[in-house]
Amino acid sequence: MINKHQLHHKKYKSFLRENRQDPITGDTIQENDTVVICAVCKSAFLEDSWSYMNGQHCNQSSTLKKIPKENALIIKQEKTKPKKANKQKNTERNEKYRSISLSLAVILPIGFYVFCMVNYFKPTDTGFLMTGVFLTAGISGVLIMFVDYFFKNIT
Repeated sequence: MINKHQLHHKKYKSFLRENRQDPITGDTIQENDTVVICAVCKSAFLEDSWSYMNGQHCNQSSTLKKIPKENALIIKQEKTKPKKANKQKNTERNEKYRSISLSLAVILPIGFYVFCMVNYFKPTDTGFLMTGVFLTAGISGVLIMFVDYFFKNIT
């Protein structure tokens, strides 16, 4: 049995406000039109379009006895997630800490080397001088790699 609905302005005011179009003809569904509502997808068809499709849509022939209320057809929008904004702030903060840590990874070993050379070694000991330079460069390099790896993994 086909359930047809004659669209009267008073009874179907909210449905008419939706300005639906017939999916077959593209015509806007208006007051006093006779429509058929597919029971599966809730699409509204003019009576002639439903007849044109041999009374079937969505691989079935069931129609709705009542036109669905407007609130049943509203699609709720998802709320935006504030995590994206926080992630950007965290990335900026981590980049600042990374640059400070990289600077300290270079300055601290060099400062320690200069302190040791001034207080413990004689200026004539060039072997100690070269060993200190290479150790300082190695320690700085290892610290730079560690800091860089650490901050890349937390962002």
